[in-house]
Amino acid sequence: MAATLLVIGGIVGSGIFLTTGIMATTLPSPALLLLAWLCGGLFALAGALSYAELAAMFPQAGGVFVYLREAFGPLPGFLYGWAMLLVVLTGGCAAVAVGFADYLSYFVPSLSLSHTILTVPIGSATWTLSAGKLVAVGSLLLLGAVNYAGVRSGSGTNAVLTTAKIAGLILLPIFALAAWRGFPAMTPIVPASVVSPFTAFGVAMIAVLWANDGFYFLTYAAGEVRDPERNVPRALTFGLLAVTAIYLTVNVAYLVALPMTELQGTSRVAERAATALVGPSGATIVALTVVVSTLGCNAAAILAGSRLLYAMAADGLFFRAAALVHPRFRSPHVAVVSITLWSALLALSGSYEQLFTYVVFT
Repeated sequence: MAATLLVIGGIVGSGIFLTTGIMATTLPSPALLLLAWLCGGLFALAGALSYAELAAMFPQAGGVFVYLREAFGPLPGFLYGWAMLLVVLTGGCAAVAVGFADYLSYFVPSLSLSHTILTVPIGSATWTLSAGKLVAVGSLLLLGAVNYAGVRSGSGTNAVLTTAKIAGLILLPIFALAAWRGFPAMTPIVPASVVSPFTAFGVAMIAVLWANDGFYFLTYAAGEVRDPERNVPRALTFGLLAVTAIYLTVNVAYLVALPMTELQGTSRVAERAATALVGPSGATIVALTVVVSTLGCNAAAILAGSRLLYAMAADGLFFRAAALVHPRFRSPHVAVVSITLWSALLALSGSYEQLFTYVVFT
């Protein structure tokens, strides 16, 4: 169960709560939006099934890094590990932390991303420090400290947060049923306003792939899973199927709650949909769910990513210190600190959309 929760916790972060409105701007079609979410889930499931086979063959810390090293030698493993450290893993943590800050501002408006504290001109551009970015950094430092304190601490935190966010996500479809307004019109499948449907679908898939990212986190910590040859494949498969079902159901709830004209361009789409369905109390519940969800996603990412750096360091492909295990907490503490600090730096660098595009492209 803990392994399955790590899979779900690593995937469900901020994407499902923030991206559908962005997708609807370029793809204003209910049918194609749902198809994009289904395709993204099947795409991720194909990867998960492949990793399940490999995890059974190599049940050790490092996951995808180990599979690449065994198949193609040290160079691809080296390149993958550094790409994860510099961009994919840490950039994902940064984007999710910014999403956390965005929704936390629902409760404390003075901590919003729009509350600018400092602006610094850098050539033709301007770097902006907002209160929200400081909140994002603070959340990463907190989760880094939890994972520094040991495997039990990190795993237990992930299990609690993942269970809470699944419960919160299920409320959206319940709200939609309680305030049913009829199923959204699914035709025309391609509206006249969409000039290039294949391009629009591809742009929308960027957000879907981002929302499905992280299913492989479990493979990094496979060496700490009981009976990994049996439990890792099961956790990957059941976790991905559960997430795909949740994503499709939640998106149907969005389409029931909001007409396409209101959905387009909405960033905090879950909050707006809940408000339309059951009023301000629904928005409060959803905002709290997102806060918990984003924390849970980053708790899983830092826990798993530190094991990736540990495996790389043990192979001599990263700084040797990252292979050190804390004498008291038994955690790869140097690896945890490295991931936490670089993620915090990236969180200061850009917006939510810029960060997840940076991650998905890589």
